[in-house]
Amino acid sequence: MSEQTSRSVSLSQSEFTRLYFLTRELNEFPAERLQSFGCDAEELEDLLSRLRSARRHSKEHGEAHRLMLVFSTTLPESDAVPAFARDGDNRTGAVSAHMTVTVPAGVAQWWAPAARWVLHAHSPREISLRTGYSTDELREALAALPD
Repeated sequence: MSEQTSRSVSLSQSEFTRLYFLTRELNEFPAERLQSFGCDAEELEDLLSRLRSARRHSKEHGEAHRLMLVFSTTLPESDAVPAFARDGDNRTGAVSAHMTVTVPAGVAQWWAPAARWVLHAHSPREISLRTGYSTDELREALAALPD
């Protein structure tokens, strides 16, 4: 039997940004709490590094319209550098950009449950102050992640 080595999720730039800010809040909780989701501090820091790199890369090259988040057991050699591509003629203003960010497959097991827990751990006002987004906006972005 062949084991699935990757799966992917397509996100808008807005969904990606909301997930980044919500995921960043996981740093505020003790390592023991992260472990209850199957995550350790090193895995979280690796994920955040990849997400930060994608955000930085997107800002340098113009925001991607869509971002493909790939959960894979095979990571590219330059793990934290996202792949970036443009479709169409680069001279036009209507160029659509796509970015692919590869993260370890194991992240798919804990990311959504841990991020949902962050939403429940804070009041709507507190989460809005911390992330800049409403609970509904964050839930909408979370719906794109695999459970």
